[in-house]
Amino acid sequence: MTRHVIIGGIGFVGANLALELVKRGHETIVAGKRSSADKRPLITGHLERSGVKLALSDRIDRGFLEGLGADVYYHVAGAIAGSLEAQRVPHVRLLDKAVRAASSIGARVVYVSSIGAIGTVRGLSRGSKVLEEDVHLEPGRHVHESNHETTKAEGERLLVSSSKMLRGKWAIMRPGLVFGPWGYHVEWRLSYRLASRGIAVDFSRRVPHVYSGDLAKLLADSGEGLFDGRWVNAVDPLHPRMLDITMLMCTILGRKCLRLNAWPVLSVAGRMAPRSSPLRAAYVIMRREYFYSSRFLEGYEWTPLESQVREFVSWAKSHGLAP
Repeated sequence: MTRHVIIGGIGFVGANLALELVKRGHETIVAGKRSSADKRPLITGHLERSGVKLALSDRIDRGFLEGLGADVYYHVAGAIAGSLEAQRVPHVRLLDKAVRAASSIGARVVYVSSIGAIGTVRGLSRGSKVLEEDVHLEPGRHVHESNHETTKAEGERLLVSSSKMLRGKWAIMRPGLVFGPWGYHVEWRLSYRLASRGIAVDFSRRVPHVYSGDLAKLLADSGEGLFDGRWVNAVDPLHPRMLDITMLMCTILGRKCLRLNAWPVLSVAGRMAPRSSPLRAAYVIMRREYFYSSRFLEGYEWTPLESQVREFVSWAKSHGLAP
């Protein structure tokens, strides 16, 4: 049995990844701050009931991580809002501690980045197909328009530059907008509650998303060495419209919904939002309208969209997201 440690796992991605690792028979430990556990008792309870061990501390440093003695460290800690320096703390500085801890004991590191780390690619028009670049984030080609994108890209560069130190045992996953069970983020709470009231939100754009269950499987594959030395665009190739998702919510909830085009409002608000805002990060990704794909995931069996939405609605009903 191998030991897998999820750093910052008391959250959306960690809740799904931990369950997948337990299913695969791995010893699974979530390393997080006590304050995070206090703020998210539902996730903490879910993890403990699933057979996950919790390692809580007021300070996550290299010594603490080394002491956990992992075979694999998954870095899923993140922030979607805040100043450049505030977002560097989880995306870069904490990752550096994980890299140093892993290198000292010969462990693997899997970094959960973001599709936003690619940024705007110079020379590519809106709506272009975007695969993993041959040379990692070539200087001068990638323009980042939010603090989230900037710091995720910095984290990726740190990990790639540490390849020799880690003896090639590292991987980067770049998820799109994560959707599915434990999706407590504001866009999914709002979409669900509006669908419950007969309103289907539409952004007039396709959404580069990934189902939380699919992402968990891809991360677990990474921890088992399947994607060593690679940066992978973890985005469902379907690229549905937001309306496709919200109309399915309406159908599953038994509602006849009216379409609400929210793109004009999001567009204006997104242009005005500061780089520190999660609204800015979401706006620039949708504005580009890139079709993200992966040269490493050809033939991968993605969960059908209707199954994704059914699982999310089932979770939302059972975890207090009442209309």
